Amino acid sequence: MDATRPYLTIRETAALLALSTRTSHRSSAEGTLKAYRVTGEQVIRIKRKDVDALLRPVDAAGQAPGPGGKQP
Repeated sequence: MDATRPYLTIRETAALLALSTRTSHRSSAEGTLKAYRVTGEQVIRIKRKDVDALLRPVDAAGQAPGPGGKQP
């Protein structure tokens, strides 16, 4: 997978996030992950920056920071 490509397929998104393609489709259908379709094409594209925005740092205990970067 080329890290410089601004758009990913559902399959590439799933592989990057270690999810199933079904979960990636569900996330796009629910609006958690914004997806785009090229006019006249069946393939869905997702902006790489939107995928990266889903990832959050965690501490050694596996806890993600809350709003404002504070630990829960």
